[in-house]
Amino acid sequence: MIATLTEVKNILGIENALNDSRIKFLGNIIEEEIHDICKNHFIRDIDIDNAKYLGSNTISFEASTNKILDSSNGLNRFIVGNTIKIIGSLENDGIYYIKTVDAGGAFLTIDTDYGEIEDEAVGEYVGVYKIWYPKSLKFPYAAMINYKLSKDSNKIDKGINSERIDDYSISFGISKIYYGYPTSIINMLTPYRKYY
Repeated sequence: MIATLTEVKNILGIENALNDSRIKFLGNIIEEEIHDICKNHFIRDIDIDNAKYLGSNTISFEASTNKILDSSNGLNRFIVGNTIKIIGSLENDGIYYIKTVDAGGAFLTIDTDYGEIEDEAVGEYVGVYKIWYPKSLKFPYAAMINYKLSKDSNKIDKGINSERIDDYSISFGISKIYYGYPTSIINMLTPYRKYY
């Protein structure tokens, strides 16, 4: 995950627990939006070099236990607390947070607060990759969560389009929205974008 619930609340100055479940829910969606907006998987070459990924046709998924399973026992290269990205599955592509890891490498359990698994049998070549986020990404992530908490996304943001001082005049216009967020928030993601 980009930032924990506690980190998001600290950045936003939220002291109560009223919106905790909503922050977690929005965080899951926004994390994937950031990947899409930035065209960035946030997978480092150093992690690939150090085998922090698994590409195999031995991966399956079990919804009842929220487990990713590997019949070749290769999942012990990940650790509890890693954020992973699944690529190439039929039903389970996405970002997940690891809750437990089997010491023998047979399975990972996914934290249900941050995603759920769909049943899927072995067969497809599936990639499981460790994700790394720069710490500074916590700020745009929190800003995006805050925007979704404080705004009804179905409403159109309006702002001052022009203002005149002499004989005072003001006109309102629609502020620019990209990907469902104001440009000021989207611009915070510029350093993390990949252009390919």
